[in-house]
Amino acid sequence: MPVYGILNTCFRELIGELEGRELLYTEIAQSIFRTLIMYVFRLVDTTHDIAPYIEMNRIIDSATAFIERNFRKNLTLDSVAEACFTNKYYLSHLFSQVRKMTV
Repeated sequence: MPVYGILNTCFRELIGELEGRELLYTEIAQSIFRTLIMYVFRLVDTTHDIAPYIEMNRIIDSATAFIERNFRKNLTLDSVAEACFTNKYYLSHLFSQVRKMTV
């Protein structure tokens, strides 16, 4: 299937999840969105290594999920970073850069 067909399918699935709002729709929509971004990277430039961007997204997604699951607890930057297997300073930098907010 050509990449444009895959993009079209991803967009349809993403919209369907967001409109349907069934159980776990947020997680599924995020997964579809990540897939969509990877296909866009493939279209735009196949000469650059996107692995660092994928890893950054994994860390941000992991931290966000951990915070959402444990928001009632007394969370610290150290505890979130430890749960994501990353350095607390790097996590803080990523959150500031990607989410435009601090942890």
